[in-house]
Amino acid sequence: MISREEWFVRGANIEDISRLQREAGLSPVMARIMAGRGIKEPREAQMALRKDTMGLLDGFAMADMSKGVEIVANAIKRKDKILIVGDYDADGITATSVLIRVLKDLDALFAYRIPNRVTDGYGINVNIINEAILSGVKVILTCDNGIAATEQINYAISAGLSVVVTDHHQVQGFLPPAHAVINPHRADCPYQFKELCGAGVAYKFAQCLYSQMGVDTYDDEYLLELVTIGTICDVVPMTGENRIIAKYGLNLLNNPRNVGLQALCRANGIEDKPQTTYTVGFVIGPCLNATGRLEDASLAVRLLTETDMEKAVELAGELTALNRERQRITDQDVATALEQIDAREAESPVILIYSPKISESVAGIVAGRLKETYARPAIVLCDSGEEGIAKGSARSVEGINIYEILAKCSDLMTKFGGHPMAAGLSIAVENIDKLKKKVNDIALSNGEIVTKVMIDVPMKIASATLEMAQDVAKLEPFGKDNEKPVFGDKNLKLVAHKPLGVKGKATELQLADQTGRVVRAVLFGDSAKFAGFANQAAQAGDTMLDVCYNLNVDSYAGRERLGILITNYRLSRRNG
Repeated sequence: MISREEWFVRGANIEDISRLQREAGLSPVMARIMAGRGIKEPREAQMALRKDTMGLLDGFAMADMSKGVEIVANAIKRKDKILIVGDYDADGITATSVLIRVLKDLDALFAYRIPNRVTDGYGINVNIINEAILSGVKVILTCDNGIAATEQINYAISAGLSVVVTDHHQVQGFLPPAHAVINPHRADCPYQFKELCGAGVAYKFAQCLYSQMGVDTYDDEYLLELVTIGTICDVVPMTGENRIIAKYGLNLLNNPRNVGLQALCRANGIEDKPQTTYTVGFVIGPCLNATGRLEDASLAVRLLTETDMEKAVELAGELTALNRERQRITDQDVATALEQIDAREAESPVILIYSPKISESVAGIVAGRLKETYARPAIVLCDSGEEGIAKGSARSVEGINIYEILAKCSDLMTKFGGHPMAAGLSIAVENIDKLKKKVNDIALSNGEIVTKVMIDVPMKIASATLEMAQDVAKLEPFGKDNEKPVFGDKNLKLVAHKPLGVKGKATELQLADQTGRVVRAVLFGDSAKFAGFANQAAQAGDTMLDVCYNLNVDSYAGRERLGILITNYRLSRRNG
């Protein structure tokens, strides 16, 4: 498997840069960043920097939205029972909570059901439908699932139920036979923004349902707190509506209205800290996800819909304890996976392992860790509880669409679904070796993996200022397709380096430019690895580096200062 890294500078037209400076009032650096990312019009640039919800689209533009809200609105008026069927991850949990809020506000007769990851599997199933029939449900409303549930929805309809699907996953060739299928990925859907998460689609449905029922005033900000969590945790592109939602929502989360979120932030010691994509993605999200992995995700829904603080504090404590246990299991199962990977496996285009020792609840996390360790797609399979059937998750890297690869192997699997970067699958154990060979053959036929490092602004590292870092921060929240701006400099002398922290998970570098100016920068990652690189370079008489770096605003003793974070490094090409 050939894998290499190449650096590129984003192209930008000088006329576009000048117009953005002149008409949008941007600094030269900000104008260069935006022009390089395709933002050429002053109005578009100003919209990208706004902190309100201007720019959100009308949900009624989605295919079947009018039909779907009419079905649910009529059920509310008739007092027919509605069942919300959600999903057990943070996106599905927040989507379910959004729909619960709107149905409560509209005095609907309803219940909700989150499938159990182990006993039910993903999405709506026959058991859930049978439960719905026995309890008198007339309408099933899905969120963050349903687009691939053709067989199950056929069964529900044959039993006399109405089914409305709200989902955001890729359409697998044809639509399910639901009475309404609301998914911006439908080929015939005219909705302009396609990349909403499940909670985002549920939010659009909620807005339209309020409108259908004649409700003009409702707590939109309460809903946006929930949708922001789903948007960040589901790692959808941080562009368009997703960026508007997350930017506005993160500000709301600094002082959340949601009692459950207040309690969860307090339980994790982040109630007085600024809420960022990090706190949501790596603190709040994992706590919500832990319920679906180790117990029942309904526990997280109860927290997010709780209005009594005393009960919320108790639930938040349970979620936090579950997340600690999930971390312990994850560390144990990652170690198990790493032991199974030999040198040959480590060099394969796609890493695929099967181990009965790995818990199904953390297979996706383990796959993600392997992907990060080996910089290639990873598929982790474990026992499903059903004899002869394995189940697992896949995680991919930029440039390799794992969903497409698995789609070409659909004949080997009993079930699969997902995104270009992540997927879930079930497979007969006897077919695992065949799947392993086929996915690797497909990946090999796609050629080598080239990791592209995109530089927004070539700039001398010594020229960086706090004001530039403050400007860059206005582009937050960062995420997929709105990555933190990258700066690049070359021919820097490595003057000194030393590990930072007790465990050496970072390195402090002293870098000097050609004028002799020395700049302090930080590199995160294994300090021993960088030390080995630096020692080899020194022995070869080559201590000149090219670097890519981010600009941060660091707070220290109540004051802001410039932080420089090295993201990539290489030996300088003396003749290049």
